[in-house]
Amino acid sequence: MANGSTLESSDSLKAFGAALKTFRERALMTQEQLAERLDYSHASVASVELSQRTRGAP
Repeated sequence: MANGSTLESSDSLKAFGAALKTFRERALMTQEQLAERLDYSHASVASVELSQRTRGAP
């Protein structure tokens, strides 16, 4: 990633991402609709569902 960021994933992030996707789909919402409702970017919602997060270099 740019600016020295790394991609991280953990079991808890995977579980949260899977739960978010399940509840979003049960609500019949697209990632874009959820992002708009939460005032987040579509990329942020997609990253959470994929259990990815960026962390800046130390």
